Amino acid sequence: MERIGKVVFFVILFVAVAMKGYAKPTLSLSSATGKAGGNTSLELSISGDSGTFAGVNARIILPEGVSVTNVSRGSGLSSDFTTNYAVSEDNEVTVIAYSASKTFSGNIGTLLTLNLQISKTATKGNYEVKFATSNTDSLINSRHAISNKDGSTSVSHSTSDGTLTIESSSATPSPSPSPSASPAPSPTPVSSPTSVATAQIKGKITNREGNTISKVKVTLEEGKKVKKRTRTDKDGLFVFKDLVAGTYKVTARKKGYKKTKQYIQLKEGEKKKVSLEMRKSG
Repeated sequence: MERIGKVVFFVILFVAVAMKGYAKPTLSLSSATGKAGGNTSLELSISGDSGTFAGVNARIILPEGVSVTNVSRGSGLSSDFTTNYAVSEDNEVTVIAYSASKTFSGNIGTLLTLNLQISKTATKGNYEVKFATSNTDSLINSRHAISNKDGSTSVSHSTSDGTLTIESSSATPSPSPSPSASPAPSPTPVSSPTSVATAQIKGKITNREGNTISKVKVTLEEGKKVKKRTRTDKDGLFVFKDLVAGTYKVTARKKGYKKTKQYIQLKEGEKKKVSLEMRKSG
C-alpha cells in the first residue's frame, strides 16, 4: 500500500512538472469597436507564462479600410523598451518591441496598443483581426515571435486573434416637417464678411517729372477707419499686405507737397499696383 502511494505521488509530481515545462505564453489581440470615419484601438497582450522575455514582434492583418496611425507601449512595458511598426501594401502591420537591458513577464498583460483610423468608406460589420500565418522571410520568424530573456532565441507560444466591429458613421437625420405645420419662411440671406486677408496694395509715388519721392507718409483707410500706415522707401515704394476684400482710400502726405488720395477697390486675394503723383504746394 505504501509502495502504491509512492507511485501515485511520483506520477502526480511528474505530471505537474511536465505541465509546468510545457506551459507557454499566449499572444492575444483584443476586441474593438469603431465608427466609419472614426478612430479606435486594439491591444496586443501576453498571458499564460510566469517567465521573462526581452522582445516581441507580430505581423497583424487588418480589415480593408483600416489603417494604423501609431503604436504605443502598453502598461506591461517600461520606457526602456523601443517600439516601432511598419505597414505593407496588403493591409498588414508589423509591430515590434524590444529592450537591450529590460525584460517583461509572460503574465504582464498589454504590451502594445495599436491606434487605428477607420476609413469613411469602410463597410460596417464584424471582422477578424488575425495574426499572419505565413512567413515572408526564411531567415527570421516574420509572423510572430517572443524572444527569451537574453534575446538569443524565440520561445514557443500560441496566439489568439481579435475582432473589430465597424459601425456606420452617426449622421443626425433631418427632422421631418409636421404635415399640418406651415413651411417656415426662408431667412433673408446675409452676406458674410470676407475673413481671408490675402490681398495687398503695392504703390509708387512720384512728382510731376516722374521722379520718385521718398519718406512720404501713406495712410490706408477703410470707411472712416485708419487700417494701416507706412512710409515710402528710397525708391518711392510702399506696400500694404494682409488685406481683406473691400474699398480703401490711400492718402499720401509730405511737407512741401499737396495731399494726394486715391480710392481702390480690392477683390479677395488680389494684388493691386497703384501710382500716385504728388504736386508741390505754393
